[in-house]
Amino acid sequence: MIMTLTAVGHAVPRTGDPRPSVIIPAHDEEAVVGDGLHALLADSDPDEFEVVVVCNGCTDRTAERARQAADRLGRAITVLSIREASKVAAIRAAEEWVTGFPRIYLDADVRCPTATLRAMVRAIRAGAGVAVPTRTLDTTGSAWAARAYYEGWQALPWVQEQLAGRGAYAVGAATRTRFGVFPEGIADDRYVTTRVPRQSAVVVPEPVVVRPPARAADVLRVRRRVYAGNQQVEAPAHDAPRAARLLGLARTVLTRPSLVPAMTVFAGITTVAKASAGLAVRRGRVGWGRDTGRGGRLERSLHEPRAGRGAAPESERSGVVQAPAIADLDVVVLTYRSASYVRECLEAVDTALASVPGARIIVVDNASGDAIARTVRGVSGRLELVLRETNDGFARGCHAGAERSSARRLLFLNPDAVVEPDAVEALLRCAREHPRAGLVGGRSLTPDGRTDPRSLLGRPSLWSAVCFATGLSSLFPGSRLFDPQHADHATEHCREVSAVSGGMMLVDRAAWDELAGFDRSYFLYGEDVDLCLRARSAGWAPRLCPDARYRHQVGASSAGSHRLPLVLRGEATTYRRHVRRPWGDVAVHLLVLGTGLRALTAHLRPHRGRPASGVSAWRESWARRAEWRRGWGGEEQT
Repeated sequence: MIMTLTAVGHAVPRTGDPRPSVIIPAHDEEAVVGDGLHALLADSDPDEFEVVVVCNGCTDRTAERARQAADRLGRAITVLSIREASKVAAIRAAEEWVTGFPRIYLDADVRCPTATLRAMVRAIRAGAGVAVPTRTLDTTGSAWAARAYYEGWQALPWVQEQLAGRGAYAVGAATRTRFGVFPEGIADDRYVTTRVPRQSAVVVPEPVVVRPPARAADVLRVRRRVYAGNQQVEAPAHDAPRAARLLGLARTVLTRPSLVPAMTVFAGITTVAKASAGLAVRRGRVGWGRDTGRGGRLERSLHEPRAGRGAAPESERSGVVQAPAIADLDVVVLTYRSASYVRECLEAVDTALASVPGARIIVVDNASGDAIARTVRGVSGRLELVLRETNDGFARGCHAGAERSSARRLLFLNPDAVVEPDAVEALLRCAREHPRAGLVGGRSLTPDGRTDPRSLLGRPSLWSAVCFATGLSSLFPGSRLFDPQHADHATEHCREVSAVSGGMMLVDRAAWDELAGFDRSYFLYGEDVDLCLRARSAGWAPRLCPDARYRHQVGASSAGSHRLPLVLRGEATTYRRHVRRPWGDVAVHLLVLGTGLRALTAHLRPHRGRPASGVSAWRESWARRAEWRRGWGGEEQT
């Protein structure tokens, strides 16, 4: 299962999963993350480890590369994404998710073989407080100055002995509970390895391969980050005192005179890095210190022939490295406090996607603060979860989901919509047969199986406002003449309509991009009609597919948020934007008049075949008329 989160809080670690958990923070690591995952998992048993890759502040394709590597290996991983480019923030995010012990923390640019991972796990289970691997540096392809620095660095006695700086470490539950969340700062390995007595630490003989920076400038940036991180940890940076380290340095140079050039480079870079690190800490400007040189060259070598060296290798010419195929469809489900019912929606759509290769379910949560992560866990291997930090409305949340997708079509589905097994295929069939549709909607059914006319949307007009104001739309629900905005358009075949409901709306990516998606000024309700009307103006022809059926508890996804005033506000916005002046303003006044009528008479009216809003809802809407008549964006006009 692959899930993606974009924002998480901090939590005390949990226990429960018997598997070891592996946490891999990754910041712009698209060139190396796949190689690292292959080394880690190629020889592992299925489900042997719980692996979480945390893309933090990434601007490249790190998440995509991680997913591709897992797919090639046939292994399940979790991919998390957070906005902040911070290793500690990434670790905190992962610890919201993982549950297993021992827990291994692994740098994304480190190759840790399965055997090494197992050795650290065995050491922890045997009683070690912390376990680290043996470190091997791979400086192949590095510039002379970078190689010289690391030659001198590796030769230092205290470097050989220290536990930090190996790119990997493992702890058990007892060690992990010595502290709550990881503290601010970036020297996480230094912090953790100083939480336990040195005698309880184990260096396993199995190695990890660390690829240090390839250029001197990159070495300087990385060491600056390391030294800055050490200053942020309330523990000595070295196990040995300064005098002992100086004595060890002198002894090393005297016994190995050939190291003098390397030690000279080491001393120069160290002096500059420590000075600039101290300045960065004082100014609060400590970052990842990313090595950008090696990754860029590696990525080009995978895709481009090397200039001046003849033809590309056979593996490159034969297309071993290929861009992933574009999926035909991704589903976007926006949630807000929907944990109590969204699972049924997701399970149903997962079943309906069985015949759609590569389709994903992208669940976007607008800062619900509920148990959505636990609710969706285990629902589907195609599911990704995006947790947003704010509830800024339906339209913006849908855009967040659309941005995660590169599919040809997007299916927007309400979290309280439960699709029938053949619904998605019916939508796709209609879209393929009518490529100029741009948008295709399905037929919504009430829980008792009847067609719900409120999900069948017509074009707003002055006449539809008159019918609402006079009560005709309530007396004759679904009538083409007296309830034109909710007339039953259901037929046996896919047909062109003015608008389709956002409860289940299939949108062609070309139409979505041309129209810039939902209008973000709409907070909730009305954005679906607005998109359809703008699509028609741009030459698209939205269609309704009655064979694509779904059960929809209308309004469940906005329960507790005074739904009716929100609906009326959306309608007021749409009238003003899509009915020519001055009639749009007149229609809004009629909308107010009809609301007052229903506030007085709602208790006298029968349901007449469709769900009806209660007296209290109409009375509240009447009381709030000055608010909703403005429309989204405060478009009140006098």
